[in-house]
This record gives sequence, C-alpha cells and structure tokens, in this order.
Amino acid sequence: PGTRSARPAAPHGADDAPRAWRRFLVSVLFVGAERDKRVTAGRTGHHRDMNVTIIGTGNMARGIGSRLLAGGHAVTVLGKEVEAAEEVVHDIGAAGSAQAGRSGDPVAGEVVVLAVYYPDAVAAVEQYGDQLDGKVVVDITNAVNDTFDGLVTPPDGSAAQELAAAAPGARVVKAFNTTFA
Repeated sequence: PGTRSARPAAPHGADDAPRAWRRFLVSVLFVGAERDKRVTAGRTGHHRDMNVTIIGTGNMARGIGSRLLAGGHAVTVLGKEVEAAEEVVHDIGAAGSAQAGRSGDPVAGEVVVLAVYYPDAVAAVEQYGDQLDGKVVVDITNAVNDTFDGLVTPPDGSAAQELAAAAPGARVVKAFNTTFA
C-alpha cells in the first residue's frame, strides 16, 4: 500500500526513441539552447545532442532546421538535388555546422523529419526502409490531393498510419502539420 511497483528495466536502447522524440520537440518548440539543455538533461544530468536528418528543402525544412541548430543539434538536410539542400543549409545559417546531401544518401540521424509533400514522404519511407528501424520519424505532411479538396488516405486511416505501415521498425509520429514555416 502506498508504494508503486517498479517498471521492469527496458532492454538497452529500447527507450532511446521516446527520449529522442522528446529532445526533438523541446529543441523545436523551445528554441533557446539553455532551455533545451535543462529539459532534456532528465535524471542523468547529461545533455546529449541529437543528429536529425531532414528530408526536404522547403520552408518547413528551413524552419525546423534553424530551431534544431539553435538547440545545439546536428542537422543533415537531404534534397532531391544536393544544390537545393546546400541552399537550405546556407539559408539557416548553418554553413559548417550542418550537412547537405541528396535523397538516397544514408540517414544518420536518430530522428528523421519528413518535410516533403505526402507522396514524397511515402517514397522516402519506401526508399529508406530498414534504415528507419529504431528511429523516430516525424511526419509533418497533410495527405491532400492535388487540388487540396480531399484526402489521399483511406477514410479510416491517416498519413502517419500509412507511413508507419511502410516502416514498421520506425516510430512514426505526427507533428507540425498545422504549423506553417
């Protein structure tokens, strides 16, 4: 009575994805690096920078990337063309502190942000397949059709559910799809 049973210890690395998601959200929502370090330090008192891969080169890639850099995290931007990814890295003031690459390059980040239109997000998840295992995949898409008057997902599903089905080893989360850069 009055005591709580301890949760069994998770296998090594099993809690990494939820922690990565929390650190990611804190970094993006609370831009200041000091705020990030206080919140993400947790019980251990140690701050660990994240490696985040952003697939996409639009305004949302710029907005999320700049906030992650402000939080002290490593960012890799992948685009259909390396030049477009390099432009994002330049625009967010990350020359030398972020990397640019082409879609299809290896995903090094523990968090992957799909900052592309829904059809391109599906293609990216299919392309990267097993590389997404154990990673947090942030789906920021709106699964709308070309005329923006209907959804392209089944009525009883969602974009995140479709992406999660295509990447069963990843932890797909939905975020920022109602936020504009």
